[in-house]
Amino acid sequence: MQATLAAKTPGDRRVIVATDAGYQAATYAAIGNVNFWQALSPGTTWQHVGEQIYPYDKSLDPSGPTSANAAVLANMTDATFILRGTFSTDGGRNAIAYTRGADGWGVIVARADGSLAPSSDPSYNGPSYGLSLVGGNLQTQDCPPNLPMYKCGDANVVVKHWHWDGSKFVRV
Repeated sequence: MQATLAAKTPGDRRVIVATDAGYQAATYAAIGNVNFWQALSPGTTWQHVGEQIYPYDKSLDPSGPTSANAAVLANMTDATFILRGTFSTDGGRNAIAYTRGADGWGVIVARADGSLAPSSDPSYNGPSYGLSLVGGNLQTQDCPPNLPMYKCGDANVVVKHWHWDGSKFVRV
């Protein structure tokens, strides 16, 4: 699986996850783009199924995201991918998550109703202080709004767990 995707995406880093329907992958490089792929089984061709952006600033980290991971969360058929890196100068944007929603692959962002959902609109700001895939749910780690970013850290971080309800993430 790795080799056939690598042949399609030379130079990109990639993360692959098994799904009920086969495999999904995200590929990324230090240029601000992340691409999504799907293959039905190990011997089949990878199909490009989506593309999104992430905030890239060569002066912050010329190599782009430093790591990625993925999982199929509870109640989901598609994978959720998390890229980690330096996405801001204040240390407040270290991770960004993507999944497939009603409009295709998108960055997971806060919505006005208090939920989180993927948005295919590249103008939405999706990076977070920290994101994790924990126990079948999405976990966010954010700084309290009353503290400056430099005081945010493990001791001050606000942790929230989010469960997929079929169309969006709702707080557990």
